[in-house]
Amino acid sequence: MLHRQCCCLPFIFCFLFGILAQTDTEFGTTPNTASTVTNGETVSSATRSFEVTDGMDSTGTTEGPLPQDPTTALSVTPAVTTDVCVCDLTPNFCDIGCCCDTVDCGVDNLTSVFTGCPQKAISGDCIEKWMMFHANVDPSFVTVTDSLFCFHSGDDKVKVLAPDHLPVLADSYHFSPPKPTSVGHSQLFYRADDVIQTYFSDSSVQGLLRQPSPGVTSLCLNRNPARFLRSQSLSCTRMVTRQSCSKDPNLNALSYFSNLKLSKIPQPAKEQQLELLIPVLPLSAWNAPSEQKDTCVDVAKKVEFIITYTDRGELHNATVNVVLAPVKIDQLLQQVHSIQFKPVTPRKSPQQPIPLVGLRVGAGVFGRFDGAVEPVTIMGTSQDDVCSATRETILFAQNTIKGCTFSSSATDCSEMRHQIYQILRGTAIPDVMAMNSGSEPDWTRVLKQECPINLEETCDSGCVLPYLLSVQVLWARMGLLHLPQSYILGAKYIFQCRKFKCPLMSPITLTTEVAFADMTVYPKPFQGFGST
Repeated sequence: MLHRQCCCLPFIFCFLFGILAQTDTEFGTTPNTASTVTNGETVSSATRSFEVTDGMDSTGTTEGPLPQDPTTALSVTPAVTTDVCVCDLTPNFCDIGCCCDTVDCGVDNLTSVFTGCPQKAISGDCIEKWMMFHANVDPSFVTVTDSLFCFHSGDDKVKVLAPDHLPVLADSYHFSPPKPTSVGHSQLFYRADDVIQTYFSDSSVQGLLRQPSPGVTSLCLNRNPARFLRSQSLSCTRMVTRQSCSKDPNLNALSYFSNLKLSKIPQPAKEQQLELLIPVLPLSAWNAPSEQKDTCVDVAKKVEFIITYTDRGELHNATVNVVLAPVKIDQLLQQVHSIQFKPVTPRKSPQQPIPLVGLRVGAGVFGRFDGAVEPVTIMGTSQDDVCSATRETILFAQNTIKGCTFSSSATDCSEMRHQIYQILRGTAIPDVMAMNSGSEPDWTRVLKQECPINLEETCDSGCVLPYLLSVQVLWARMGLLHLPQSYILGAKYIFQCRKFKCPLMSPITLTTEVAFADMTVYPKPFQGFGST
């Protein structure tokens, strides 16, 4: 139900970009409080130092008083030319705000990184591309960019610019004091791409769930808000020093969940209801980082949140798992921060149960021989590995290989051929094979490739006889993804042959092999939180 609301293009377009703009400007930096939880609204002094560094110019130094107006921090908007990048002032370094410095910044399109870059005109209503799962519209009415999915009718006369207020890097590069955290929601449930509200029980501080991400450099920034239904993993780096090993909360697993609670639904800033909060539950107990022989041990290397939600847009449960690793002192650590959203309500089963007619693994395979339904068999085994009349049933999805030694005193090619076929295939090859189980199964053809017979062959010249039987069975899972049924699609008997003189001077080896090949074709997964 939630994802269908994502297709209301005009409403979502206005709502999402309004919230995104507010989030980037109001929540870009956060005040330092008593809480040390790195994923919430507050950050440590170590994290604050990274943010100040990001606010500096390309030389890494500042001169004069700090500007109080956020819009004056990056006032230069370089022009983009097709021939020369005039704002590329520092070789081999990404110049902040330079829209054409794509080589040094390592990004082909910097319009999503810096503000003030020329925007391409797009007509119609737009939403972020990741939110569009499928569109049943004429492709001529759709425009897709690197980040946007836009729909326009044939008589559109109004053209809109790709919004300038997406969360972009330059909007957060300023030195003014951060504004208090507040977030406004007009509904009592989370919509796609809404920020997730948090609450610190020890300090009674509200905030937002953050997902650390890389900035222009690979260093981690803690400003990026996690967004409802946007499951993703981000990698960034942190410097591990002797001081940060034990004091930087970003390296401590405890800081990612201690006293942290999530709001089930969006709540007004001054009306926090404790019964609408869910705790973030750790999946284990982790040690705090400590220094041992020039190595910082028990450092948080990977942090993964799993958040379940109901079909009403409410958060149901939240867990966190942390992977620890040792890191050498004065070395960079690559952290992975993952947030996964999963529905808590299982799919509703159909009102009338679907009969389980598919084949189970290990079930016997049946065929029809001249109208009679019997098990399909292969040669059996004997204690002394000598070929016998023993037969074993072919079991579904179980590959098998059997072998035995064959001896015969026959002096006629036809007689010896008949003896070998009796061992390899039994009485006969099935005409058709049951595709599924049940009293009235469906049937599929069985192809066969036997040895050629030469009417003029003799024992002296050599008899063309089979020595190996390969039974190839194709099968696939069919039906609903949550209730798949296994069906046999077809089978083929292939005999491999060679010449033998008779009577046989020494025993020969006969072999039978059965191979099941899975031919299932699975649908491509939808982007976002799943398919229906």
